[in-house]
Amino acid sequence: HTTFTGVLPQSQDPKEIVETTDGYVAKPNMDYAYMVAQTTNKVGPEGVVSKDVVLTFEPIVTALQFDIIAKKVSNEGSDVTINSINLYSQNKNISGEFTCNFGTTKSVTVSNEKGAKNVNMFFKNGVKLTADQHFNFTFFFLSNGTDALTDMKVTFNYTTNNVVKTKTATIGRDISAKVKHYFKGIEFKAIEGEKAEGSN
Repeated sequence: HTTFTGVLPQSQDPKEIVETTDGYVAKPNMDYAYMVAQTTNKVGPEGVVSKDVVLTFEPIVTALQFDIIAKKVSNEGSDVTINSINLYSQNKNISGEFTCNFGTTKSVTVSNEKGAKNVNMFFKNGVKLTADQHFNFTFFFLSNGTDALTDMKVTFNYTTNNVVKTKTATIGRDISAKVKHYFKGIEFKAIEGEKAEGSN
């Protein structure tokens, strides 16, 4: 059984923004895709233990991937410039300082004193979209493995027709999101070679 602490940043500006055939993708900072892993030895025929090691990953955070169309942000069918996006929970802290207990089961507790109910991203020069262009972006949040999105909302700060506006969307009702987990299991082969000699 292992206990450790960490911090999931509240501000999650993307590493880069890449143009695609139908819009743009904000590439998330994968340093925030926190996870823990358990190791197991493979058992082969006749109960022989393999030298191969299997790592089974469990996510500490939930990754939420969104894909929006510009004209649905503004509701006016016009071009928009996305200035910032905020994902927030109405009832629980989803970023900040946390403690993870990991053994046969996993639990994540977020600090009430040093936690926050939101994560956000800002775009210094804005993301300019024509009415039919898509914008794909991802947030990471601390969820304790429940993936519950019922109390979560997204707020867009955007400019259209030279006017700055905001729009709030409820996940599952006004906007859809995909829950993503980046690793399920990775197998590492044993490395053959001479043992390194230790020294005192």
